[in-house]
Amino acid sequence: MRTYCTQSERRWKILIANADFFVPIVHAESQYLLGLIVGQELEASVVIANLGNSSYTLEYELKNTAGELVGKAKTVHVTIDRSTRRKISIPQDFRARLLKFQSAP
Repeated sequence: MRTYCTQSERRWKILIANADFFVPIVHAESQYLLGLIVGQELEASVVIANLGNSSYTLEYELKNTAGELVGKAKTVHVTIDRSTRRKISIPQDFRARLLKFQSAP
């Protein structure tokens, strides 16, 4: 699960690579529900569980090929201004991307 979450975070970083802000993870948690075998195929999904003024929460689910939930994770991100290193409101263009992602099937 950690590998999936890490890959997912890399995709987000690409979205904001040249932005005036960054969104570090300030909280992360995971829950393992069923045993896994190395190489086992999994289906992963991520949703935006909460979109606040300066932060957002991503929730991840992993299911095996039988559709059983095998793990869950959650990360909380805060928007930080690159120059001042202080918390800022989520920029409108990035918020719009998050909202689009939130409503994706």
